Order: sequence, then structure tokens, then C-alpha cells
Amino acid sequence: TRELERNAGALVLARDEAERAVKARDQLLANMSHELRTPLNAILGFSEMMRNEFQGALDNPHYKTYVDMIHKSGTHLLGLVNQLLDLSRMEAGRFALMAETVDLGELARECTALVSPAADEKQVALCAEGVSHAMVDGADAAALRQVLLNLISNAVKFTDPGGNVTVAVRGEAEAVVVSVADNGIGIPEAALKRVLEPFQQADPSVSRKYGGAGLGLAISHRLMGLMGGSLELASTLGSGTTATIRLPVVAAEGLSRAS
Repeated sequence: TRELERNAGALVLARDEAERAVKARDQLLANMSHELRTPLNAILGFSEMMRNEFQGALDNPHYKTYVDMIHKSGTHLLGLVNQLLDLSRMEAGRFALMAETVDLGELARECTALVSPAADEKQVALCAEGVSHAMVDGADAAALRQVLLNLISNAVKFTDPGGNVTVAVRGEAEAVVVSVADNGIGIPEAALKRVLEPFQQADPSVSRKYGGAGLGLAISHRLMGLMGGSLELASTLGSGTTATIRLPVVAAEGLSRAS
């Protein structure tokens, strides 16, 4: 009887796991369909209008707007493809990181400046504060830039006009900490761990309203782990989110040292 009970329990767990896998697959297909179709439709539509000279001869200034939209859509697609390739390499254990000495304070300010135009366009106040220099040895500058740009861009994207995003850098005894705090839509407590997994968002409706395939946080979480650091989320639904990365002053061993 005990053996039958154990087998029945194992079957229930296997069934639940299969159902979760099917649900994740369906959500992935829905997200990717939306994320790929939207910019592709823009690229095809605007290029078709230019090919047919919808606004007259191609020297018409209206076409500059079309070219801008085509460029933005192509950039979005390239970013999505790069995220998928990064995640694939991580899953296969083939994602190479370089060990460098990185000024995380300066990098945080650089990334804040890069996202500032998008924040200004959305009327979100974006600022950087804290220590100006925070050195970390044995980290990968490109990977950290990718993490910071994702966290700051996310904060701006999920904050309504008139809101605030603050990037703060501080030093601890053996680590450097960067927090990105916003007063945006927030994340339900039950979803805080889930959104760090690939293709997951707190609410499927979020993808439809704000866009995104649910890859950025998962990739950022894994990159921090590869460097011996961490990414943590704290949030209150409707009040905002704080994403915090923590990296040891001497980061993970085993990375390839940049010459």
C-alpha cells in the first residue's frame, strides 16, 4: 500500500510538472508571436509604402519617419534575437565572460545616461546617485552593462509618466551594490521569483500592454550568478519595484582574464 501511495504521489508530481511545462510553452509561443510580429509588421508595412512611393517620390520628407520606424523595429528584433542566443549559450554552458577591473559606479552612471532619452520621452524622472567610483575586480564590463541597461530600462518602461526612477550605488565591506528603484506598477509578491525565470512575467496582460518576451530579468539573474553576484527584487504591487545587484569586490573566479 505504501509503495502504491508513493507511486501515486510521483505520478501526481510528474503530471503537475508536465502541466507547468505545457503552460510555459504556450506562454512562450504567445509572447514570442507578439514580440516578433509587431516589429516585423512595421518593417514590412513602412518599407512597402516606401517601395510603392505612397507619399510620392522617395525624396519626400515623410519617408524619414518611415525609416526611423523601420530602424527602431529592426533594432528591437536584433535585441530579441541576441537575448535568445545569450540564453541558449547559458543553457549550454557556453557563455564566456571576461575578467576585468570594472568601475561599477561609473558604469551605472553611463547606463543611466543611455536610458535618459527614453525616460525623458516618457516623462519619467531618472537620476543616478551614490558613490561615483566603486571598483570590482574579476567582473565582465559588457555583462554588467547588459544587466544595468536591462534593469534601468525595465524600471522606466513599467513606470507611468510623472514617476521616478533612481539608480543608487553604494559600497559595502566586501561588495558593491547597485539598486534601481521605481514607483511604477510593481510586482505581486507571489511572482517575484517567477519573473527571474525565462519567458515569465508577473501577469500575461503586462506583455500585451508594455511589451517584452520575459527574457531580460532571467538573463540578468544568470549573468550575476556567473560573476559570483546576485540579483534580488523587492516590490509592492501598485507602488513600485527595487532591483538590487550585489557583486563582491573580488568577483567570481574561473572567468577568462582579459589581457
